[in-house]
Amino acid sequence: MTYSFKCCDDGSGIASGSILRFDNVTILLDPGWSSYKVSYEDSVAFWSNIIAEVDIILISQPTTECLGAYTFLYYNFISHFISHIQVYATLPVANLGRVSTIEFYVTKGIIGPYQTNQLDIDDVEKAFDFIDVLKYSQLVDLRSKYDGLSLFAYNSGYAPGGAIWCITTYSEKLIYAPRWNHTRDTILNAANLLDNTGKPLSSLMRPSAIVTNFDHFGSSQPFRKRAKSFKDILKTKLSNNGNILIPVDIGGKFLDLFVLVHDFLYENGRNNKLANIPIVLLSYTKARSLTYAKSMTEWFSSISAKTWENRNQKTAFDLDTPFSVVDSNELANLKGPKICFVSNVETLVNDALSILGSDNNTLLVLTTDNRQEVPALHTIYDYWKENNTESSIESANVLKLNQKITINTTTFKELQNEELDAYLSKLEQRKRKQLITEITTRKGLKKGAAVALPTNLASDEGQKTEVDLVDDITNTEDLEKLLEEEEEDEDEDNEDNLINILEDEDRADGIEESIPVDIIITPGVNNKHKIFPFQPLRQKKDDYGIVVKFDQFVPAEDKDDITPSKRHINGDNEEDMDDDYVIKEASNKKIKSDSVNQPTKETKFSDDINHLRNSNRPGIREFKATEVNLNMSLTFINMESLVDRRSCGVIWPLFKSRKLILMGPSNVQDKHVTGIITSKTMEVTSLAYNQSIDFDTTIKALDITISPELDALLKWQRISNDYTLAHVTGRLVKESAHQSSAVPVTDNTTSSGREKYVLKPLNDNVGVQTNGSLAIGDVRLIKLKQNLNATNHTAEFKGEGILVVDDKVIIRKISDSETIIDGPPSALFYSVKKLVMDMLAKI
Repeated sequence: MTYSFKCCDDGSGIASGSILRFDNVTILLDPGWSSYKVSYEDSVAFWSNIIAEVDIILISQPTTECLGAYTFLYYNFISHFISHIQVYATLPVANLGRVSTIEFYVTKGIIGPYQTNQLDIDDVEKAFDFIDVLKYSQLVDLRSKYDGLSLFAYNSGYAPGGAIWCITTYSEKLIYAPRWNHTRDTILNAANLLDNTGKPLSSLMRPSAIVTNFDHFGSSQPFRKRAKSFKDILKTKLSNNGNILIPVDIGGKFLDLFVLVHDFLYENGRNNKLANIPIVLLSYTKARSLTYAKSMTEWFSSISAKTWENRNQKTAFDLDTPFSVVDSNELANLKGPKICFVSNVETLVNDALSILGSDNNTLLVLTTDNRQEVPALHTIYDYWKENNTESSIESANVLKLNQKITINTTTFKELQNEELDAYLSKLEQRKRKQLITEITTRKGLKKGAAVALPTNLASDEGQKTEVDLVDDITNTEDLEKLLEEEEEDEDEDNEDNLINILEDEDRADGIEESIPVDIIITPGVNNKHKIFPFQPLRQKKDDYGIVVKFDQFVPAEDKDDITPSKRHINGDNEEDMDDDYVIKEASNKKIKSDSVNQPTKETKFSDDINHLRNSNRPGIREFKATEVNLNMSLTFINMESLVDRRSCGVIWPLFKSRKLILMGPSNVQDKHVTGIITSKTMEVTSLAYNQSIDFDTTIKALDITISPELDALLKWQRISNDYTLAHVTGRLVKESAHQSSAVPVTDNTTSSGREKYVLKPLNDNVGVQTNGSLAIGDVRLIKLKQNLNATNHTAEFKGEGILVVDDKVIIRKISDSETIIDGPPSALFYSVKKLVMDMLAKI
C-alpha cells in the first residue's frame, strides 16, 4: 500500500504540522503555530489550501508547537469540521491546550480586548470542546469508514497527556512520535514504548515507519541529578532573600516545575527554613492550568501521587505556602523574596524582565534553550552560552548578567465614543457571520426548504430558502438560540437512535422469553427430565462488566423531563451553564486531615479569565522598543522531559522498523544520531518542507515451485503432530510454457506466454552446511528425563522447570522458547547437549 507524508512549514522555518495521506483518508498531525515571525493572516492563508482535504486531525502535545493553529483552523473553516473532520487528543491535551492557545493568542493580539483581535475566548472553548478525548491505549476503530484505519495513543512522557500515535491500516503501521521521553520525571511517567524488561511493546514492533524528529534532544544527565541542582540553586538564592524568576510553558513544563518547587518548599518548611516563601504566577490565564491539574491526577505518576498522600493526604497541587496570581502592576508592588513563574510568551516575559531584571537580587533560571523564540530570552540564552566558563553547558553555573537589551514594551489606550461603537459593531457583525455559517452548515441547508425559526421571528415567509431566512435574523441572541436548538435537535436524534437500538434489544430479549416450551411431563420419563423450564436472561458484557441501561432506573414520569445537554469537556452541570469558565473541581469528597493542613485560600486557585473577553474595556495596544539594563544573576538547567541522543540511538532500532522518517530537512537534524540509526541498517529519510514524498511498502509475493529433483533430496523433520519442515537450498530459474529448457533469472530475460519460477538443485551439489544451524521445536523435560535414564544417567527434577543430570549438569526451561544447559565442560555436558538437540528439528 502506498502512503505519502509531507512536513509543513508555514514560513517560520520549522515544522508546523504534517500531512499523512493514505488512499482514502488524509490525516493532519499537530497543526502548530508558535513562531513570532509568522502573522495570523499568513498562517490562515497557508492552511486554507490544505484543510479542505483533511479528514482527521491528531494532536500529540498540549503546546503551541503542536496545536497553535488548531483553534483558528476550527474558527475559520468550521464548515469542514462540522461536515467531515474528526479531531482526537487525550483529555489533558484538550484541557491544557486551551491554556497554551489563549496565552499565545493574547500575546499576539488575536484574543483579548484589543482592536486587533480576531477571535474571542468562546471560540477557543468551542474549538477544544469539539475534540474527541481519548485515554491511553484506547482503540479508535475507523476500519469500516477508512478501509482498516485504527488509532492508538500511547504515553509520550514529554508533557501532561502527551501522546505517541500508532496509526494502523490493513497493510501499514506507523508510529508518530515527534517528542518523547524514556525516563520518569517529577509527575510524568516514562514513554510507553518499552515494557518492564526494557523490551519494545509487542504492539509497536516492526512498524512500516517511525516518524520522529532529531532536531532537539534533552539532557544526558539523570533527571534526579538535574532536580537536585535546581533545588540547590533555589535554596542558595532564597536564603539570601533573593527572587527567583522562571519562564515556563504554561501548557507544558509548568506543572512539573510547580510540583518540584512545591516539593522543595515542603522539604525546607519542615525545618522552618524558607517557610512561607510565596509562589507568584504571572499568566494571562491565571491559575487555570492548576485547576485542570487537580482534576486530572490519574494522568500523572502514581508514585508522585502516593508521595504526597503520605505527606499530608493532599495532591501535589494543594499548597501549604502562599500562592497568588498577579498582573504586571501587582508584581511591581511585591516586596521580599519570592518564586515567580512567568508564562513563556513575549509580552509577559518582557514585563517581568523590566520589573525584576534590574534587581541584583533576582536570579533568572532558564529551563529550556527557548525553542519558542521569545526574542529577549533568546538573547539571554546566547549570552549564557558565550560566557559560561564550565566545560558543560548543563553545569548549572550561576553567571552575573549585566547587559542592555532591547525589548518591546506595551502601552494601552481604551477606545472611546465613535471608536468604541465601531469596534463593538465589528464584533457583532463578526459573531453574526460565524453563527450563520455554523447554523447553515449544521442544518445542511438546501434551497426551498423551511427553517424552524424562534417563535418571535416566525412569519409567513415560507417562500424563502433557509439561507435567506437565517440571513434575515439580525439579532445575535436569536441566532445563538437557533444554534442551541439545532444542537439540541442533533443530540435528540442521537439519543433517539440509541433508544431505538436499546428497544430493539429489549424486543429481541422478549422474543427469546416467549419461545414455546413443552411443559407437559410424560409419565414414566427419567427424573432428570422432570424439571421446570428455565431460560436465563442474556446479559450484555464488555471489558468492564455488565452493560447497564441507565434509563431503567429513571421513573417513567421523569423521563419526559430529561433533556440532552451540551457536551462539556469538564462535565459542568446545568447550574454552571451561565458561566463558561466554571471548571470542575477534582473531587467533592472530603479528605480526612487536620484542619491545620487544609488551608482554604491557597488551594482555591483564581482561574477567571473574563478579563480577556473582547468586550471588556477594549482598547489599542501599542508596542515600543525600549532599552532595558539587566543587572541580575543567570543560570541554565535543562529541565525538559525529552530523550537524550544516546538513548534515542539505542531505542529506535529495537523496533525493527522498515524506515525512519524525519520531519524536516537533513540540515536541521542531528547528524550524530542520524549516523547511528543508519549504521544499524535502518533506512532514514529526511523530509524537505512542503514537499510530499510517497512511500511504498508493498511486499511482492512470488509463487515458487519446487522441482521434482529437489523434492527428492529434501529431508523433512517433524516438529509436532501438525508441522514438518525442511531446509531448502536451490537455484531459482524462470520457465515459460513455450520453452522446454530453464533459463536463469536475469533482469534482461524476456519470454512469451505465462512464466513461472522453479527452484531446482544446485549444479555443484553442495551439501547443506550444518554449522550455525537453527534448532526449532519444544524441549519436553519429562521426555528428556526418560531418554537420560534410558542411557544409564540419573536425571531428577529439583524444582519447577529444572532437571539435574548426575548432579553435574542442569537443564533449565525458562520458557517455551528458551532452554538453558548449564554445567562444566565434560563428556557428560556434551552428551546431554546432543540428546537435547536430537529432540529438535534443525534448519
